Amino acid sequence: MLALDPSAQVGEIQNASIMFFNSLRKRGITSEGFGVTPGPAAKPTAANKPKPKPQQQRSGVTMPFGKHMGKEFHEIDPQYLQWVHNKWIPGLDDAGQKDWQWLATAIEQYFEDAGARL
Repeated sequence: MLALDPSAQVGEIQNASIMFFNSLRKRGITSEGFGVTPGPAAKPTAANKPKPKPQQQRSGVTMPFGKHMGKEFHEIDPQYLQWVHNKWIPGLDDAGQKDWQWLATAIEQYFEDAGARL
């Protein structure tokens, strides 16, 4: 990508940035749904995570953030759901864990209904 090239000119960087954000908008990605995983030095908190919003579709709960935002659980790799349940949610501070308890419960129910182990 030209914008990341050290020899790129200011105008090229600006144009690439505009094109990048326009492509995100065209795909329906909003700032609220832009899932960012903090680096190893950052402690996950409720403040740097997307706000929890249970989203219902005809056949179940949909993922409210990240690369699988809007997808129903059956459309998502089970290992990703396990990671969210076993690593991401427990890595949040107490307020974040409380806010996202509904998602942990929904993932547990999904695995139970599928007869699979979490």
